Amino acid sequence: MTHYTSSSGWYSLALPGGWTAERSGNLVTFYHPNAVSEGWGGALQLSAFSVPENAEVDLATEFTKYLRDKISGITNQDIQSEKTGEYETASFGFFGKEDGRYWVFWMLSKTPRLILASYNCPADSAGREKADIESIIASLSIQA
Repeated sequence: MTHYTSSSGWYSLALPGGWTAERSGNLVTFYHPNAVSEGWGGALQLSAFSVPENAEVDLATEFTKYLRDKISGITNQDIQSEKTGEYETASFGFFGKEDGRYWVFWMLSKTPRLILASYNCPADSAGREKADIESIIASLSIQA
């Protein structure tokens, strides 16, 4: 495992062996170069935002608003939302019909931080990196 801390210091996570990170502005992309070069690997992307500490954020509603730009017909009922420990998490996964890719989106919140994450891979490879992606998301530590 390799430890990664965002340039802002707002979050950190553990990357499985062989995974790498590339940063472009506020967006960080994590991937396994060998899996990508072989055509079956995907990319996990994270962006971090700060929200006013006194702001009331309904995570499922904000997440649904974000996803509506990408997926038609999505409602709050389609979102899996839970509060675990000090974090609130919302997630949604689907197979993209237009692009032939498998997508999963997460929004994680620990006031005043909001993390938006997405993972995509070729649809026929869905599940091959599942354990690694779940491990990375589970290792995510958000700094207040």
